[in-house]
Amino acid sequence: MAVRPRIESPANGAIYAVDPDIPRDRQRLTLMARAAARTAVRGHWFELDDGTRLRADALQLWPPTPGRHEVVLVDAKGTELDRVRFEVRGLRRSGSGPASSH
Repeated sequence: MAVRPRIESPANGAIYAVDPDIPRDRQRLTLMARAAARTAVRGHWFELDDGTRLRADALQLWPPTPGRHEVVLVDAKGTELDRVRFEVRGLRRSGSGPASSH
């Protein structure tokens, strides 16, 4: 019996936090999908709510942005196979904050 591919990471309903002490360009969320134990998903794609489309046959590192997000796993024909929703909490981009010094 074939196992339907699913998103393993991020976890559905998870809440992640952006760490203000780590440079934003160094923070990433792992996107990973599997068809069965230790089997990569070939020919499939992650579609993110920001319009980003990433291959699902390898581990992907996505730069988190504060807000509620959705990732959809689709096959080569564009058929939805799985969907997860999660939230990233942290500092929101704002033009009113102090400038960072180097």
